[in-house]
Amino acid sequence: MKNTLKLTIFLGLIAALCTGILAGVDMLTKDRIAEQSAGAETAALKELYPDATSFTVIEDFEADSEGLVLAAYQVDDTAYAFRVSSQGFASPVVFLIGFDNDGSNSKYTVLEQNDTAGIGDRILADEYVSDMSGLSTTDSFPLISGATKTSEAVVKGVSAAVEVFNSITGSTGGPAVEEPEEDPVALLSESEGEASVTYEVESKGFAGNNVFEITVDTTEHTIVSVVSKVYSDTPGPDYGEKVITEENLASYEGLVISEANVDVVSGATFTSNSLQAAVDLVKELYSERPDENTAVIEVEAPGYNPDTPNIIAVHINKETNTVSAVKVVEFNDTKGLGDQATTEERLNEYVGLTIDDEVNVDVVSGATVTSKAVDKAVVEALAIHAEGGQ
Repeated sequence: MKNTLKLTIFLGLIAALCTGILAGVDMLTKDRIAEQSAGAETAALKELYPDATSFTVIEDFEADSEGLVLAAYQVDDTAYAFRVSSQGFASPVVFLIGFDNDGSNSKYTVLEQNDTAGIGDRILADEYVSDMSGLSTTDSFPLISGATKTSEAVVKGVSAAVEVFNSITGSTGGPAVEEPEEDPVALLSESEGEASVTYEVESKGFAGNNVFEITVDTTEHTIVSVVSKVYSDTPGPDYGEKVITEENLASYEGLVISEANVDVVSGATFTSNSLQAAVDLVKELYSERPDENTAVIEVEAPGYNPDTPNIIAVHINKETNTVSAVKVVEFNDTKGLGDQATTEERLNEYVGLTIDDEVNVDVVSGATVTSKAVDKAVVEALAIHAEGGQ
């Protein structure tokens, strides 16, 4: 009994001693990490301001509304610098941003980021660092196409730093917000098959542009197939590639094209949205296809450049023999001038015309040649239709 008690006390003392040692090591380790972190930050500040002699910590600065600014420094008596942490695509981006006392001459460097290699880490590139430098607190700070989420985190963090800068200096105003470009989507080709039409569409993904080939059954108005032709997003089965697997793409076969929507695949939001953009464009293009009661007659419309004429497609209702739509297939006149005669609003003025009507669509000032070219194309198409051309 006594031996058991002694053993228990001994083991308890050993456990307490080990706990104390571990706690001490932990404290020393944390202190060492904190010292190393502070040292790295001081080194980064010195790189930004090599001529500075002091970096004074501002203890009682007013926090920004998002709570992104972690520390503020006065650099000598000429500038202010801020350590900021802002959530990127996969992890926080920690960086320093500084401004001179008058809000000019921005300086920027990244302390920590763990977003996708080759994409998010473009915020470290010399070119982007250069673009972020020399700006003022009221300038627009740039985003990076293909690394929007990570660069948005930086720009959001800069706005937070400017908010704190203003509160310290009594300044007003903030950076102009650069809106991300809308994800582009474009038709690359369209080809007719037997009872089908195939569209090749390019749409922006996470890292670049993806290309999809979407075939639609023109009798059933359903999707026949979706094929990934070019994949530019993050490689690996846990990312965007999940969207372009045969199994996932096959799930769209048989869907009515007007109702087709892409399910967002977990972990592959950008690629899912890229495919949805392609499908949406195909929906729009397919909805504009003429039905069996519509004749489509393409006519050359020589305008300002006779050697490279414009191509105009005139849709004519077979039952009423009236123009139902006028569309520009190919425009070769002067952009910014001649294209004023091919706006949707003006082309709609031809709707309802018959072979017996006189064209009375206003000539656009500054686009006289193109205006008359479109007039002649519509008249020619009506004549071709009246002669049984289509």
